[in-house]
Amino acid sequence: MIVTACTSCKASGYRAQATLEIRPEPSSATSATQMEDLFRAQVLALKGMSIIEQAIAVLPEQIRREYNAKDLASRLDVQSVRNSFVLRINLIDPDPERASQIVNTLVAVYLKQVEKNTTFTVRVIEAANVTK
Repeated sequence: MIVTACTSCKASGYRAQATLEIRPEPSSATSATQMEDLFRAQVLALKGMSIIEQAIAVLPEQIRREYNAKDLASRLDVQSVRNSFVLRINLIDPDPERASQIVNTLVAVYLKQVEKNTTFTVRVIEAANVTK
């Protein structure tokens, strides 16, 4: 994942972005509509309070003091990349290290929740990190 300065964003700071690939299992025949539904469900799951609250619970105390689930949800942006198997998770924060730590923690919590799913697989293409 890449962290960049965000000068045209609603909130100022650094953007941390993780990229995930979600693929249906070969044994499950999926139509375009089913794929759209799958991606919509994963976007909602990543932005859902359950995953956000679990991520906050394992983040360092300093971050937990600065963010509650509602605050984090308002800064989180999850988008599917059209005509692909890719999801992007973005967060803007004044601290680039904290931004990448939060996004990577969210991704880890999400991966743990979906690891036993048999209808699709999720792979991290690019984890959040700070580029200099």
